[in-house]
Amino acid sequence: MKRTKSKLPLWWLAAALTAVLALAYWMVMLKEALLPYKSFNDVKRVGGRAQVYGQVISNYRSDDAGCIEFTMEDATGQRERVRYCGVPPIGLEKGRHVVAIVEFDKGLFVAHQLLTKCPSKYGVKNHSAR
Repeated sequence: MKRTKSKLPLWWLAAALTAVLALAYWMVMLKEALLPYKSFNDVKRVGGRAQVYGQVISNYRSDDAGCIEFTMEDATGQRERVRYCGVPPIGLEKGRHVVAIVEFDKGLFVAHQLLTKCPSKYGVKNHSAR
């Protein structure tokens, strides 16, 4: 008897290709979400993108290009100037805690994303106003 090779059904090939593409998509999307927290010094030394947690020290100022600049202090106490091009998040003001996804470029920290922290979630709650 002659043996015939069995062909994989076309739907199986399409399902496998879809699974591979979905996995690749999620790997790219999660790459930025899984960035480590670093200090400004670490970002300068190692390079690349990282998350820096800190506090806004000066109110931001806008320029004609639609970018803002402000001074931020990281968890180690180091202060650096940060530049962000885009719509500033609500609540970006002096004293506010932020997470900035930054990279060091030409002597300046460039933020690709800014996340503000709600002080009521991270600070001491005022229980006197009941």
